[in-house]
Amino acid sequence: MSPNGKRYAVATLTGDIKRDGNWFTIMAGGLESIGAASPGVVARVFGRSLGDEKNGFKAFLTVYGKLQWIDNDRVGFYWEDEAGLIQFYVANIVTGKVKQLSDHPTSLRRGALGVGPNDALFYAAKADDSAQFEEEFRQSEMDGFAVYQDDFFALIDRMPAGRGALDRLFGHKYFYQPRPGKKPVEVRVANRETTPQIPGIATISPDGKFAIVDDYPIEISPSWGEYTHELYARLAREALAGLTTKYEVRALKQLIVVDLSDFSVRPLWNALTQAYPPRVEWSPNAKQVVVGPTFLPPSAKDKAGMAGRAIAVIDVASGAYQRIPYEGLKRRDILRLLWKSDSWIEVHTKSGIFTYKQRDGSWVPVPTEAMSEQNVQVRIRSGLNTPPVLVAADSESEREQVLFDPNPELMSKFKLGRVEKVSWTATDGRLWEGELYYPADYEPGTRYPFVLQSGGISNAFSLYGYPESIGLGTGSGVFIAQHLAGRNMGVLQIQKADGVIQRENARVYMHGYDGAVAFLTKKGIADPERIGIQGFSRYGWLVQHSLVHSEFVYAAAIASDNVEAGYVENSLFQPGVMEEEIGGDPSVPDGLKRWLENAVQFNAGRIHTPLMKVNQGPGGIKTGHGSWELFTRLRRLNRPVELYFMPDQEAHGAHQPQNPRQVATIQNRALDWWLFWLKGEEDLSPEKADQYESWHNMRTQRENVLKEPRPPLLIWTAEPVPGTAEPRSTQAP
Repeated sequence: MSPNGKRYAVATLTGDIKRDGNWFTIMAGGLESIGAASPGVVARVFGRSLGDEKNGFKAFLTVYGKLQWIDNDRVGFYWEDEAGLIQFYVANIVTGKVKQLSDHPTSLRRGALGVGPNDALFYAAKADDSAQFEEEFRQSEMDGFAVYQDDFFALIDRMPAGRGALDRLFGHKYFYQPRPGKKPVEVRVANRETTPQIPGIATISPDGKFAIVDDYPIEISPSWGEYTHELYARLAREALAGLTTKYEVRALKQLIVVDLSDFSVRPLWNALTQAYPPRVEWSPNAKQVVVGPTFLPPSAKDKAGMAGRAIAVIDVASGAYQRIPYEGLKRRDILRLLWKSDSWIEVHTKSGIFTYKQRDGSWVPVPTEAMSEQNVQVRIRSGLNTPPVLVAADSESEREQVLFDPNPELMSKFKLGRVEKVSWTATDGRLWEGELYYPADYEPGTRYPFVLQSGGISNAFSLYGYPESIGLGTGSGVFIAQHLAGRNMGVLQIQKADGVIQRENARVYMHGYDGAVAFLTKKGIADPERIGIQGFSRYGWLVQHSLVHSEFVYAAAIASDNVEAGYVENSLFQPGVMEEEIGGDPSVPDGLKRWLENAVQFNAGRIHTPLMKVNQGPGGIKTGHGSWELFTRLRRLNRPVELYFMPDQEAHGAHQPQNPRQVATIQNRALDWWLFWLKGEEDLSPEKADQYESWHNMRTQRENVLKEPRPPLLIWTAEPVPGTAEPRSTQAP
């Protein structure tokens, strides 16, 4: 809805299979009547939605899908230019004209962009120092050089000492462009040239004098170690101890004020911010910002502020703040923070709208006023079994009218499974929730093949089951819930676990998966001999952990573009990438003990499940290093395993691909995989003959391995070697 409440805008994304790309369409309408609400097309642009060899989230940026109101007539959005780089555009919903505001030589980073007066931009863009790095490395090569870093892949990328592969993948810089067409100025925000974390905030004050961004702190405060949020407190302490190259430590962020007159920077206040970006909104007079959810300065000893669950109004000049008395805030509860005036704020949450006004020097809750002047409410109506449509409702008569149906033939042309919310008790007693996709031709009393999909629930209609929080687009590839339901297989989409510390993650999820298997089996809907499991990104690692540590043997599994938590991966990459999850530093005895007990790769002999590993991220074959340790261990053990690389990954890899050809290829291979292992069905197309020949060999391997007992999990100890002070590792079943 526009700032003055008179218009709305909506965006759709449509895959074009023939042109192998996506159409991004912006429509808009008025809110004075249902007739005026009928949407008209404002702008339509086409892009290939391809990834980038050196940009982990470029394709994700392409379909971020969030329209950003610039003023009452214009919306801004990210899209590809002709070179395939992500730029920022504005569309005038009155005239229909589209204008490109940025023209940066690298892709802009998602979300971290502020628009100021005269269309000034402050934004984060992908850092590209490759030419400089190449020259520095070439000179070092000629002269000979010593290595003073722990990241082997930095050497492969020909990056100088002090830089790592993750710097290249995630690194960004900030720029200020005073007006369109003006050359942007690089702004050094943090205490290093680039920051290898995803930026989340960049906003310009209404008067155009200041910008606020979230970045690595200028100076680490000792008091941050007092926070009750275990992870952030520990990372702050590690930063103070000098472990600033550790990957997790780089996740620390603070709100930083940039003076746009001289580009000087200073902290907004003495507090950390959440890595998941909070909402930051300027007051109309440009003197304050409201921020939430956020940590507060530790000196306040505020319970919510110490846990990073507070909302605060901060004076930009002094850093003085006042707490908004909203209690029980969760990380992603806030949908919008809205200044109605300099002394009036609305907090829009998933639970409703809450209003606060400043009285006698503090912010107090007041009854929320009913919305006026708006005759029509426009919203997306959707349910678990109801595809989304855009509807308008008259505020007085409550008469509702469908304005736009993006998929009018979906329900008539395709067989879809019924979806319902379910819950079960995990084997550790926790209550889990999920979304159960029934086979399309479900008959009570019949047991069906089932796939557990891990990574969060959608809470809305979804063809894939994957959470809709990805924004627009086709998802991450391997999630195909309704595709499987249409082939009379069931799917259980599993929620995320909240409030679990890192070292407990894998064990907690394993108990959740085991409980889900028991729930589906007891319900009489799943055949326990034909249950598969899959996970994407970090959840792929959690799935692999269950393949080792669970007593249940799945019929098949897919792990897609995931961290591996392997010893090789941990040794070759920047330090600390997965040490917290596994249980410590493997270079010391106690840490090595936990790695030997927990790491999937050291226990690969317990995997009796056919496993497909999908590689799709940027960097192409080079990024397969993490998968290689588990893949080769399973191969040497003669276990059924496949390592699959997405089409065109070498040049256009993407952690969350959006290109139709790439996504369709991954989805089809996943569908073939599940049909083969869970139903014994094959696609007889000649071009797939090699695929099935390989899978038949895997089936023989599977039959042979099931004849063998699974080796036991081992408990390791570290004890001194007699006559020395050196510990040695021993094992016992």
